[in-house]
Order: sequence, then structure tokens, then C-alpha cells
Amino acid sequence: MLKISAQDDLLWARAWDLGISTDLACYDLAVDPAGNLFMAGCTNYRYTDDALVLSYESGGNLAR
Repeated sequence: MLKISAQDDLLWARAWDLGISTDLACYDLAVDPAGNLFMAGCTNYRYTDDALVLSYESGGNLAR
């Protein structure tokens, strides 16, 4: 994921890795008023689909 300013400057870039060979798919993104990013998608590992939801703080840190 990338966060780019209104002036087209790259603010941060993040990649999420499961640490295993798997397919990742993003189906929807949302940003709240505070600038936090939410991603909904799925993974596929060994022919099993699993839901995936990630949340990033506005500064680019993975939310816990």
C-alpha cells in the first residue's frame, strides 16, 4: 500500500507478507476521518480461502 500526499509525494509504502507462499487479494479499501486505512480481502493457502482484514494507522503502522 502507498500513501501519497495531495502534492503527489510518497508519504509511506507498506507490503504485508504472511511469510509463506500464498495469494493475497484486496477487495475493498476504506479511510476513516483520522486517516486510518482499512483493507478487506482474502488469502489462499493450500487451496483454502481465508478472510483477511488489515488496519493501518495514518502513519503507516499496522494497527494492533
